[in-house]
Amino acid sequence: MQKEILSTLIVILMIVSTVGCIEGLGIDVEVPTEVTMLDTMEIKVTLKNERILVKDATNMEISIESDVLEEISPQTLHILPSDDKKTFYFYAKTKPVMAGQHEGEVVVKYLEGSDQKTASQPFRFKIKYPGIQISTPSKLSGKDNKTVPLPITLKNGDIIDYEPVEIHLSTPTPQHVAFESEMMELGKIIHGEERSFEIYITGSTAGVVETTAIINIEVLYNGVVVNSAETHFEIS
Repeated sequence: MQKEILSTLIVILMIVSTVGCIEGLGIDVEVPTEVTMLDTMEIKVTLKNERILVKDATNMEISIESDVLEEISPQTLHILPSDDKKTFYFYAKTKPVMAGQHEGEVVVKYLEGSDQKTASQPFRFKIKYPGIQISTPSKLSGKDNKTVPLPITLKNGDIIDYEPVEIHLSTPTPQHVAFESEMMELGKIIHGEERSFEIYITGSTAGVVETTAIINIEVLYNGVVVNSAETHFEIS
């Protein structure tokens, strides 16, 4: 199942390839140009022995280094014969980090005679926030000290690996707004699912004739804010 999901991801996303020749070893790296935060990405590494003498080299160790990927176990192979090449696949889950361009590096270590040799090839990819869409009224009306429902709809646009979703509510004027709950746990929302619910709020004019309070709504995916909305609550 995971392999099918990853295959779909690779088909949908354009693939970027970088080629390097360092100390006689050609390294070709293919990664998706874009991956959703907390999803699993495939890293395809192809090695080619271009100038390394087989008799003078030992086993190679291939590892992936990146601050934004979960730890990946390195792979070991026997030294490739001259002009031979071999392909390896690594699977890594992206960490909850800032969206945008990030980097990683393929590192290959081997012994050539008694000397430790290192070859490396960097790669770049973009992490985007999970596509959880939020829909809520831009304006809501209520009477002083009366409780009204605030409708909210969430839709999972493109998350593949499912993690818990939460809603957090806040206001810069707590004297005017009281929430039934400032946080709601929604559990996992599967791909394509649309979920609607209500959170009850109570308004207070707190000594003034009428007021408009701002309600901030944040959507958290696995503890990270991935979307937000704002409702103006008119209290009279």
